Amino acid sequence: MNGLVKRVLFVMVFALCMMVIAACSGEEDNGGEVTEPDENFNETGLPIVDEQIEIDMVAFAPDSREFEDFEFFQKAEEDTNIKINWDLQQGGSSWQEKRSILFAGSDLPDAFYGHGILDDKTDVVKYGSQGLLIPLEDLIEEYAPNIQKILENEQYRKELTAPDGHIYSLPTINEDYAQTKPALFINKDWLDQLDLPLPTTTEEFYETLKAFKENELSPRGKSKQIGLTFRSDDWNANLNSFFGAFGRVTHNDHIAIEDDEVINTAIQPEFKEAIKYFEKLFDEGLVDRESFTQDPSDFSAKINQADGNNVGAFIAWNTNSVDLEEDNNFVPLEPLIGPNGDQKWGGFVPGINLKGSFVITSENPNPAETIRWIDYMYEPLNSLQVMHGVIGENLEEQDDGTYLKLSPPEGVDPEDFQTSPKTKYTVWALDEEMGEKLTPEKEQKLSKEDLDEIYEPYLDFNEFPKAYFTPEETERISEFATDINEYIDSQYAEWMVKGGIDEEWDDYLKKLDDMGLEEMMSIYEEVYERYNEAE
Repeated sequence: MNGLVKRVLFVMVFALCMMVIAACSGEEDNGGEVTEPDENFNETGLPIVDEQIEIDMVAFAPDSREFEDFEFFQKAEEDTNIKINWDLQQGGSSWQEKRSILFAGSDLPDAFYGHGILDDKTDVVKYGSQGLLIPLEDLIEEYAPNIQKILENEQYRKELTAPDGHIYSLPTINEDYAQTKPALFINKDWLDQLDLPLPTTTEEFYETLKAFKENELSPRGKSKQIGLTFRSDDWNANLNSFFGAFGRVTHNDHIAIEDDEVINTAIQPEFKEAIKYFEKLFDEGLVDRESFTQDPSDFSAKINQADGNNVGAFIAWNTNSVDLEEDNNFVPLEPLIGPNGDQKWGGFVPGINLKGSFVITSENPNPAETIRWIDYMYEPLNSLQVMHGVIGENLEEQDDGTYLKLSPPEGVDPEDFQTSPKTKYTVWALDEEMGEKLTPEKEQKLSKEDLDEIYEPYLDFNEFPKAYFTPEETERISEFATDINEYIDSQYAEWMVKGGIDEEWDDYLKKLDDMGLEEMMSIYEEVYERYNEAE
């Protein structure tokens, strides 16, 4: 045997021995650190560690204070004995760029924390498959009973499981949301002034808006009156559900499930008929033309005028979501009946909100301690407090086991009063049982239960499921979806405001076909089939 062969054999045997030793010792290649917890770690109970450790986390920056300035996180550090070194980042487009830089570099934090801090559709599976995020299912089974209980919900487990069978991220969950989001509200004071009933059909709604326009009803004058207003780019305030009156509820991505088939709503005849209806309303000046461009503050300001109502009807999550006082003059309408007798409204399934809200990276030397820390956040009472503030400050425990949500004292800024950051910066799982234990100090004029009672008989739950795409599927989808959806949305707005849908419809369908709509839909069909086959 010559020397070269001997050296090759020696290297192969040595490498095999190292693999066996590593497997037996429980070490993983996570930045060269041992991932098995040591004697400082407590598998159950609090604190999580006897001697304090530090974990580096990237999170979204709250509006006015640092995370460690909130009483909730001060208590969390005291309970767990884990100090979090927060690297706070601004959200929006700047965060998308920063996120890509972090994953492209060699200086990842131990974890990412925050409501949707990673993108469900691109980041989680991509970086998980690259080994930059660690699988969590074994850690959860061994150390995280609160998360394990969440995963007993088969729907949640399916939604959180990547195509390779691993769970790389944890979600925000709210089972206490209304199933009705948004709703259609009308100005009851204006109806009463004109001695008009609540409209029940799309034609009656059109006639009502005409009557609003023809009469001076606002203290600011007839010229300032707005018939209907909405926010096209906000799914809590847009027309998607209204399309149900014409036979089919639509969605922002125009993807829906009907009779267990994946369809694109934007090429259906019902979509065309809905647009023609709104074209008539826009043409006659019955709808706010700024509905396609206005931001949330402008939208709320129009509806909530200090000197009296200026709007006849609007679409929003609830009246308090546009800052209306409890004694406002708006009432919800049942879904309107369309020209063919259709009466549908978009239904929202309470549960997982955003899936990419917490991940542990491959750089983390303390994954067991970290999974126990986030499991602490998912404990039901802790989730209630991270969402609504700590007991004794923002919440008052009642003798019957419920919790009263306290209002800020007079003269105290709500931001200063709150002891936990807003939910858009945090991670939580509010289950239905705990949600029912929370009551506001001041009852809303219109609760989510009130809205659900009105809308529930007509709700249509036809959204595409929260399924993961493989990186390859995501890449293929991205070749088509952005351009296709931008084209659909531009035509949608142009037809409503300027008309022309009848003359341009066939060319529109052909262009979508040329842009690859059929291939894009075939990818959605593959994903939906795999999702249904998953255990």
